[in-house]
Amino acid sequence: MRAFQPISRSRHISQRNFYGLQQSPRPKFNLLLTFDAFGTLFEPKDSIAAQYAHVAQEHGIEGVEESDIRVTFKKAFKQQASENPNYGKKSGMTPEQWWTGVITNTFTPLTKSPPLPSLAHALLHRFASKEAYRLFPYVLPLLNRLKQDTLYDTVTLGVITNSDHRVTSILNDLGVGVREYKPTVPGQPHPEQGVGDSALIDFVAFSYDIGCEKPHRKIFDAARRIWQDLHSEDRGVLVPVHVGDDYRKDFWGAQNALWNAILVHERVMERAVANDWEKGRSGYFVESLEQVYDIVEEIASDVMCPL
Repeated sequence: MRAFQPISRSRHISQRNFYGLQQSPRPKFNLLLTFDAFGTLFEPKDSIAAQYAHVAQEHGIEGVEESDIRVTFKKAFKQQASENPNYGKKSGMTPEQWWTGVITNTFTPLTKSPPLPSLAHALLHRFASKEAYRLFPYVLPLLNRLKQDTLYDTVTLGVITNSDHRVTSILNDLGVGVREYKPTVPGQPHPEQGVGDSALIDFVAFSYDIGCEKPHRKIFDAARRIWQDLHSEDRGVLVPVHVGDDYRKDFWGAQNALWNAILVHERVMERAVANDWEKGRSGYFVESLEQVYDIVEEIASDVMCPL
């Protein structure tokens, strides 16, 4: 893995070789850039425990400390994830039912009785909107700049997430428009995609829908198939890149699926860097999303003009 240093290569790609002979037209180069959601594009405005305590107080539950909620939430979440992984996909549960169970088991030990259904509803609603979350700096400038990029012939931006379907409503509420991806039905015209020209994200790949979570290669392969569905004609060369903040789920998972990987983290992960160096594994480490565009440009130069 390498810490990123900007480069200054020319963006011009000549159609002629050094002898002035006309070369065959270069293929189309298509960027598929996906992001993790929680922890990469957005984060909670306040701690989960603090927000749970605030909403509980609004529903008449007094005297519950944030520190206690932190303990019971962690236990309830861990138990639910163990008994019903991937939001209960294989158990026949919906993500809403899954989270309702977590909320119930968070508060029951503290109130000595199950909380009212209205509390779970209020929390589910809050954590589906900008009321609970905020974007990281540089998200909107980065996405807008990528959409205006002229180095690649096409740019497709997606999200690959182990979170539930509320990611779409969260991003939309935060001003990051998400297109509604509709798979092609064999024998029928390709459906119109999206909700308008303002959308910045072309699709979201959910672990619940795909049936497995990152770092499993299957979820990255599914994202690639979505890209193929969106670009059914004249595909050319695909350059897949994934950006995330989790070393195992995002960085290692993407590399295992033969994608370019960018790890976003505020602190240098020295042990991970050392392990990758020993294994000959390459990739990029950055401290913020501000650096991602220059890396995408470097990857393009490496692919289009290999040394």
